[in-house]
Amino acid sequence: QGNALALGGYEPNPNFWQNPARDFAFGLFDMDWEAFDHNLTGHMELCPVVETTGIQSTVCGPESFTPDHKPLVGFHPEMQGYFLACGMNSMGIMLSGGLGREMAQWINKGSAELDLFSYDISRFHSDCVGD
Repeated sequence: QGNALALGGYEPNPNFWQNPARDFAFGLFDMDWEAFDHNLTGHMELCPVVETTGIQSTVCGPESFTPDHKPLVGFHPEMQGYFLACGMNSMGIMLSGGLGREMAQWINKGSAELDLFSYDISRFHSDCVGD
């Protein structure tokens, strides 16, 4: 980022946003320095110059995660021919190559080459979960 160092992190106990506006997209929040402190402290321990360098700007936005932190991959159980590959939990770039390959295999040949059972979207289907 030019002459800056980009640092970041996730909150260990995040606040859950219960009722976002239906039209919300790509918005940001004010930085919660108290919540970010453990990340900043860790950055300063690993790279002491961070403590004296200063902060040029911040970006604080919502992030979506599945309850078990695993992607949702597979055919929708109620919609014929509808395939999902979502809920990557900030791992989309890391998972994209392998999941893209497995999705192509699954869609074209009827099954994935690798065992994707733990990513199956049916684990959150109403018949499979309780209230």
